[in-house]
Amino acid sequence: MEDLFQKCMVPLLGSFLMIFSSCSTQPISGVDSHLQVIQHKSKPLHSKQAFTQSETSYLTHYDLEQAADIEHHFGYLGQDQGKVAVHWFEPPKASRIVVVCHGYFDHTGTWKHAIPALLEAGNSVLIYDHPGHGLSEGEPASINDFRDYVAVLEEVLDDCRSHSDLPIVLVGHSMGCAVILDYLLENQGKESHAVFIAPLVRTAGWRASKISHAFFGQLFPTVPRVFRKNSSDRAYLEFVKADPLHCRRVPLAWTKALIDWNKRSESFAAREDCQVRILQGGRDSTVNWKFNLKFLKSKLPQSSVFMFPHGQHQLLNEAQPLLKEVLQELVSAVDKFPALE
Repeated sequence: MEDLFQKCMVPLLGSFLMIFSSCSTQPISGVDSHLQVIQHKSKPLHSKQAFTQSETSYLTHYDLEQAADIEHHFGYLGQDQGKVAVHWFEPPKASRIVVVCHGYFDHTGTWKHAIPALLEAGNSVLIYDHPGHGLSEGEPASINDFRDYVAVLEEVLDDCRSHSDLPIVLVGHSMGCAVILDYLLENQGKESHAVFIAPLVRTAGWRASKISHAFFGQLFPTVPRVFRKNSSDRAYLEFVKADPLHCRRVPLAWTKALIDWNKRSESFAAREDCQVRILQGGRDSTVNWKFNLKFLKSKLPQSSVFMFPHGQHQLLNEAQPLLKEVLQELVSAVDKFPALE
């Protein structure tokens, strides 16, 4: 029996762990106290209060400070799923609002390259941390139902519409694309323009991960996160290993929620009116991108794909010159969508 376990279950568990990204060092301590202060005070998004020392330290640490002419609102929205940390960056003359949904384990800081690129192109950028991610409330990196993520997106969009009449474009990375896809297909007639970056539908090693969860899901509430090389930028990979806002455990409740979402998403009716541009790396070993692209095309017939042959999963954090190419394509994709004249 022990020999059978080693031959069968250990490889399956290993495959399950390797789905999630790259290594396991202790978090940086310098910014921790500032992050805790921000979360404790959780000031409202639209309070218009000047940034505190803790907020400035946070923005500096994650390279989120923008040019002087960018109006930056940062604070919390009170959601049913807990308070959600939100950033709203507004250039002097914005033509549209890009609402961003980041990926699993990530947070607003992961978008430090994409945010200024979108702003320079004349877009407002609204980005928030999913529940259990970044500075938002919630059990770390966990969710019981993906519809909870979608409910937060809906409330963020409601708040966005109440403060601006600009056209909205949804942009997501990895898990954020799954959240947007769910929203688009369950809300026919609402937003219809989006950009997906390395979208998640199924992970790499999907079958092995499902079997692993069936065996271990009831035994272990969480498993250690295995950090994996998912970008060509070594500095980024090292930063993530020490990032205090990156969770170091994988809650198996989240894995079950993803499996359940996959079953539910199969029943979604296709939406013909959605215009979606998909950016995908050919060396992405985090998601099963070949299956994912076929699935997305079946649900979003008007979608189109741009491949980066050497791109990995963290396309927005690749090394130069690939990063420049990705940002140019992202901006170009957004620019093709409706904007205020």
